[in-house]
Amino acid sequence: LVTQIRIPRGNQITQSALISLSSKAGLSVKIPPGYRGMALPVESDMLRLTKPSDRVDILVTFDAKMADQSKEKVTATILQNVLVLGVGANLGQGLTAKEFQQKQGSEQQSAAFSEKGFLSLALNPNEAQYLALALKQGDTAVILRGLGDVEMHPMEMASFRKLFR
Repeated sequence: LVTQIRIPRGNQITQSALISLSSKAGLSVKIPPGYRGMALPVESDMLRLTKPSDRVDILVTFDAKMADQSKEKVTATILQNVLVLGVGANLGQGLTAKEFQQKQGSEQQSAAFSEKGFLSLALNPNEAQYLALALKQGDTAVILRGLGDVEMHPMEMASFRKLFR
């Protein structure tokens, strides 16, 4: 259970002030202090592979002007180790096995009509600006991290020139 209203210090917590962690509670109850919640459109295949509390890296592919003034597509890893707060309407609320199966069935039916969905991400304000820019400037990709992988990796931009050197 989470609070659906601010409860001033010293006030009693009543049942009417609480709500179960679900899409009804909203995303704001899951955002860590100092972070912002941001929705990132992703392909439906990635939605099925990703769960709340997973960690992802965000890549952007865009046209860059090279030193010889030619244009080339490049890919850059712009964000690493980003916390996934939610997948579509799934905010990671606790469900019984039966509720989970029912919910999964209805989500698969709705996914059949949609090729895209969204991931809700926890980003600091600076990261949110860079992701907003990336969404306008190029194509983004989400890379799922393994469980427990929180290491940051120095990355240089990838291009076909570098690949075939």
